[in-house]
Amino acid sequence: MGRFNGTILAELFRARLGESRYQRVERLRVDLDAWLYHGNSGRPHLGYRSQGRRPIGTISLFVG
Repeated sequence: MGRFNGTILAELFRARLGESRYQRVERLRVDLDAWLYHGNSGRPHLGYRSQGRRPIGTISLFVG
């Protein structure tokens, strides 16, 4: 299992499945979109190249 898969499993699915199961794919999509937004723009990453920046900040160094 890759790092992304392990992170999403631990932070989203295991936490949510303790509360309730998804009855509709639309609700899963809403939760997944919110988690991805937070992970890319709200939470700093500790990877070697990220150096504590959020992914959106790391990408902007190369794009803009």
